[in-house]
Amino acid sequence: QAICSSDDKEWAKCYDGTTMYDKARAVCRLLMNGSSACTGWLLGSEGHVMTNEHCIGSQSTANNTDFEFMAEGATCSTDCSGWGDCPGVVEASSGTLIQTDSSLDYTLILLPTNVTSTYGYMQFRDELPSLDERIYIPQHPGAKGKQLAVVSDTDGPYAKIYSLNETPCSGGPGDIGYYADTEGGSSGSPVLAYNDNLVVALHH
Repeated sequence: QAICSSDDKEWAKCYDGTTMYDKARAVCRLLMNGSSACTGWLLGSEGHVMTNEHCIGSQSTANNTDFEFMAEGATCSTDCSGWGDCPGVVEASSGTLIQTDSSLDYTLILLPTNVTSTYGYMQFRDELPSLDERIYIPQHPGAKGKQLAVVSDTDGPYAKIYSLNETPCSGGPGDIGYYADTEGGSSGSPVLAYNDNLVVALHH
């Protein structure tokens, strides 16, 4: 989780009117136990949220997590750079832990109410991304308002896949590599392919 050279992330509203913005509506800001923050997103049409295991690894943590949607500024120039800035709608303050895996660093949670009719949902691609494939990452870095990592000044102009077998941050079998800007709090964000808007990796 790092800023690569300059921070190229932009506020979500800067992409209003694009498919990327529409898909990012399914992303939520997570506040665990009132003190730590991560990112989650609606996976599938039944109201499940996916995030990292190191964010929510137990039912007790899931019982004490706020799931906040549309936490973003009103305009592209709205400053949402503080912790918890630009509040959205807390659609749930707990969830049911369905599955978790520490080596793959994912957790799947079912919300008490299915909100996909309001925010939409994301789906996995059933194959790995390809090298040099363009990607984007909607996220809540540092519990800020929603941002999108779309461009990259490191291997740009747009963020893309540069490796399919990076040394994993944790567990295995291997991570997908990219130079899209992220920060602490971005954990759990979806990595979407630009061409089909399907999820090709889970950020951690």
